[in-house]
Amino acid sequence: MQRHARVLSVSAQSVTVRLEDGPCTGCATGCGGQCDLFRSNHQKQLTLATGVAVVPGQQVVLIVSDEQLRRAALQGYGRSLLGMLFGAAAGAALARWLGIAPDPLVLIGLLSGVAASLWFTRLLAVNPLLTPLAADYADS
Repeated sequence: MQRHARVLSVSAQSVTVRLEDGPCTGCATGCGGQCDLFRSNHQKQLTLATGVAVVPGQQVVLIVSDEQLRRAALQGYGRSLLGMLFGAAAGAALARWLGIAPDPLVLIGLLSGVAASLWFTRLLAVNPLLTPLAADYADS
């Protein structure tokens, strides 16, 4: 999967880019570039560590490998599933320990587990490879 961007600033350890509007290429989901895969801010800016020489205004391509996408999906869905199962099990164990009907506590545990997994999953982000498109660039 690839996403076009333009370099905004360059420092010794990082590069800040602005994602260009439009869909990612090589992506079959059809989100039109609205997915949260690159974890940019509201101005569609993203800061990356880089070893590639780029200059402000240069157009670049952010590339995410299929393996990275697969790993991110497995981690996201896997954490959600584990959060759901562990939360429900904790609710059932608490209900058994308290000697009350398990259904309400299982539901509360399940929802708490999903919320916790979403909280920790939000920190996951793929690390795209920054590739310059061309040596010529426009100062913008």
